[in-house]
Amino acid sequence: MYEALSALARERALTLNSLVQGAWAVVLGGLTGRDDVVFGATVSGRPPELAGVETMVGLFINTLPVRVRLRADEPLVDLVRRVQDEQTRLQAHQQIDLAEVRRLAGAGELFDTTMVFENYPVDLTAGNDKPGGTSGLTVAGARNRDAAHYPLALVAVGRGGLLRLRLDHQPDLIPEPSARAVLDRVVRVLTSVATDPLRPVGRLELLSGEEHRTVLELGHGADTDIPDLSLPEAFRAQAARTPHATAVRTGADALDYAALDARSDALARRLTRLAVVSETRWRCSWSARRTSSCPRWASSRRVVRTSRCGSVTRPTGCVCSPASPVSPWC
Repeated sequence: MYEALSALARERALTLNSLVQGAWAVVLGGLTGRDDVVFGATVSGRPPELAGVETMVGLFINTLPVRVRLRADEPLVDLVRRVQDEQTRLQAHQQIDLAEVRRLAGAGELFDTTMVFENYPVDLTAGNDKPGGTSGLTVAGARNRDAAHYPLALVAVGRGGLLRLRLDHQPDLIPEPSARAVLDRVVRVLTSVATDPLRPVGRLELLSGEEHRTVLELGHGADTDIPDLSLPEAFRAQAARTPHATAVRTGADALDYAALDARSDALARRLTRLAVVSETRWRCSWSARRTSSCPRWASSRRVVRTSRCGSVTRPTGCVCSPASPVSPWC
């Protein structure tokens, strides 16, 4: 993959760093479900315009936010070009520390993931072939220890004809299996851009085969036969099965299926006497006062809506419309 990405970078005047940044942005977009993501990127802090900067001793690195706007129809290679151009224009300001950037942005934490691309030369054996080593010093070996300062920190090392990726993570926030799955997604995106650089961002494959199956299973419930019944028929069947179960409730008042069925039948018979037939529109209004003909439970808009739509009109098949446009409870 390193050779393919290097060839693509040379052909498109891109850097491997930009390709990895683009892949990381796509993965973050998939993880967060957003098309506008921000992550921190570590920069060297050694501008080439500064004479002798390569001989200066000290830690010049800085971590700055990188904002990437993802467009589903944009090829990933074009996304990388756009991000690289934006970052190039910001190089003159890479000395601004993160606290100042946060103050200027007027926001809190700007990002919670970071990435760094390392390509500086490292040769631990340089000078060891000389008597006494270099200036009398011989490097016998080296090791380093580091800790993740953010929940996820991607480290890419492009050196010696290889591209190595490591994802540091805080185990109390991101379990190791989850971190490994995220790193696998980065590899899949980089592999995709190496083999098909013109593929749109929205068609990049982020999930593994197992993750695909898991997602599909989450949305696949048990197969259930759907009865060939209309809603009124289904209501009557339910009333026959559980006549004393609560059908509707408002406050402390409630009706079971048997009572609601009886009341809806009574209203339907009255509508039939008024020559209301199937598909007839009728206007209705309900008193909010507690009376013998309209008890409090019937004045509840929620109960009235449920009974009219679910069962009241089932023997006639008519269509009800509200009398008041501010109370469309039908």
